[in-house]
Amino acid sequence: MIKSIYFIFTLLFTNFCFSQSIRIEKLTLDDYLFDLSILDSIIDKQHPNPYEFVSKEKQLKLKNKAIEHLKKDTNFFNFMKCLNRFGDGHLTYNTSEEFDEYTINKSNYFPFPVTVRDGRMFINIKGNELEYGTEILSIQNKPVKDIVRLLNKYIHGDGYSITNTEARLSFFFAIAYKTYIDSDSKKFNIQYVSNEQNKTQQIILDAIDYYEMYRRQFLSVQPINTLESNKTIASRFYKSKSTGVITVNSFYLQESSAYKELNKFFKKVNEENYKNVIIDLRNNEGGAPNIAALLFSFIMDSNFKNSFNFKAKNIKFL
Repeated sequence: MIKSIYFIFTLLFTNFCFSQSIRIEKLTLDDYLFDLSILDSIIDKQHPNPYEFVSKEKQLKLKNKAIEHLKKDTNFFNFMKCLNRFGDGHLTYNTSEEFDEYTINKSNYFPFPVTVRDGRMFINIKGNELEYGTEILSIQNKPVKDIVRLLNKYIHGDGYSITNTEARLSFFFAIAYKTYIDSDSKKFNIQYVSNEQNKTQQIILDAIDYYEMYRRQFLSVQPINTLESNKTIASRFYKSKSTGVITVNSFYLQESSAYKELNKFFKKVNEENYKNVIIDLRNNEGGAPNIAALLFSFIMDSNFKNSFNFKAKNIKFL
């Protein structure tokens, strides 16, 4: 969040930006409200369809509720909850460097990286208090499904896609929990299912700091097949199950290279008479629509109409 003044000269195509360093703890309610008004203006002028999934009236009601909370407890985390959310997977907000520095010293973090799938959460690190693969049922007495549903309001794909939320939480759950649920907890009450005894148990663990959180995040295990996480398109085959799995991590691809990989996979599926195909798009955040259509063409028996459009408002500079 940096207050900037832009002078735009159409002939020179020059953009001057004047800004000053921010001290997060010094920001006032008026500062936050000012930034929210600027954001409203930008969204109104530039977003082609901000109310496609949630009506303007409901958006305003939700935002006013968040602003009332901000007025009662003025801090950066509550400000983040006031930002416009439209169910638009392409709309994201990034914090300033000053906030990152502030966070390092001020926040507490959940002690484990996790994998989130189908409303369930699993420990994704080895050698800690809870075993790798342990299922977490609740955190601070709040069920995991409720936590994921709450975070879906702030982190989602188009149309508030819950699968996109789960994929993103699998990479930075600790940061999301800190930002949108609780940044102050020094201890975490965790209810989980024991792997060995297969029964519900409870444990209270200390929160960890910023540096330890990142260290543990880089030690996370899933996805096990690192080839699949490093390649844009990766395929594997389970002959005994007559099943082929193709993982497509992005649609930001050249059509020729995408066709080559997809064709190779589906050609083998047909030649060896595989009965099942799994297309894994859980970590795919989009890209070129024509690549998505190309993938779709491999599973269609007939021709289909491929139509899409890119919307943008005509922005006027004064």
